[in-house]
Amino acid sequence: MGELIKKLREEKGLKQSEFAEKIGISRTYLSMIENGKKRAQESLLTKIIEVFDLPKNYFKQSGKPEGLTFEIKMSEVKRLKANIVSNMKSLDVYKKEFDTMIEVYADMIYHYKRMMELYEKLGYPVEDDFGKKPVLVTQLETLRKDIVTYSDRLMVNPKSYQTMSDINEPPKSKLAEALQMIG
Repeated sequence: MGELIKKLREEKGLKQSEFAEKIGISRTYLSMIENGKKRAQESLLTKIIEVFDLPKNYFKQSGKPEGLTFEIKMSEVKRLKANIVSNMKSLDVYKKEFDTMIEVYADMIYHYKRMMELYEKLGYPVEDDFGKKPVLVTQLETLRKDIVTYSDRLMVNPKSYQTMSDINEPPKSKLAEALQMIG
């Protein structure tokens, strides 16, 4: 349970002191929970669920750990999507019509992060025993390309945003205007 709480805290980008303050406990007590020295009480788990708007069964470990993983995934994808929308709004490129594409983009980023974690655990093998790229490497390359494509379409990477800005800028002179019209 402590590891799950620690992972949640890290995914939220919070220090122990910040997380502890949000849920109304001391940093020391949180540290003991994360390190397995203390067990989190049910009331504390309920508080964490409420504060971070998590599914009610977030900490319930039934016979299906996959369900728990799915709940964590959905929570993380929701957080990523909110962050992407916030970034797009700050760049003034957000439109409600992009929500489906943003959902797919957030899901790809989530999977990319998880695959990178697995890849790190494997020790970053460049090739398998037969001299071929491992399947995970190929999948990471494909996913990275897809993420870049989506970031271009959503105007959230600097190059695509600069292109959009250049299009919206009026020509600086008659010569520049004529050249822009030519193409």
